[in-house]
Amino acid sequence: MSFYKDFVNFIAPVAKAYHRIEIEGIENVPPSGEGFIVVANHSGWFGWDAIVIGALLSEHIVHWLAWSYEKEHPSWDLSVKALDGILCNKEKPFPYGDAVDMLKRGESVGIFPEGNSNPMTKWYRLRPFLPGFARLAAMSGATVLPCAVAGLEEASPILWAKEEIGEPIKTSIALPVVFPTKVHMCFGAPMRFGADPGDRDALLAAAAETQREILSLLKRYRPKAYAESADGRTIS
Repeated sequence: MSFYKDFVNFIAPVAKAYHRIEIEGIENVPPSGEGFIVVANHSGWFGWDAIVIGALLSEHIVHWLAWSYEKEHPSWDLSVKALDGILCNKEKPFPYGDAVDMLKRGESVGIFPEGNSNPMTKWYRLRPFLPGFARLAAMSGATVLPCAVAGLEEASPILWAKEEIGEPIKTSIALPVVFPTKVHMCFGAPMRFGADPGDRDALLAAAAETQREILSLLKRYRPKAYAESADGRTIS
């Protein structure tokens, strides 16, 4: 058994009890052995959302995509690698070929397509979804599992952040704690995208469709949640 499986099997009962997690749509999760792409709204500042989602999908190996801080914070990269994550940044492109191989082996890939979490003044705002996950789905034929998470933004709040377009948050003030907030998690119906992996317009349309689906799931628990479209519109 891998360290990842040992870790999530340990964390799962702890996270469920600590956050009193209620799960909806678990019947939408593909069976063990079928690779899929988990796409979720990003919550909090140090990856706790990925750990919690992965723990609730403990029958699956989920390789989470994370920004590489190899030079600035090498310990972060080591932690991601220990949990079988996928690292990338501007100098280290996303390894689509490796991710396709993972999916075809029956493993899963987890992606937060906003690329960033929210400061507390903008909780439950969905930024425009980057289309990389849609390209991966088109390349691999894997389904996309939309996941909405409510409660984890409050659990590890970012008090202030300097936001930059296309960059993860690098300058912020955040509380180094995880509060025992009540968490709701909802898995939507799996989505399939048959777009040409090279057709950027089709991939952007698939990303926008997924964003709208996750927003509709999220609003069940956070009615004031909203999204920002790629062209600057607010979707409520």
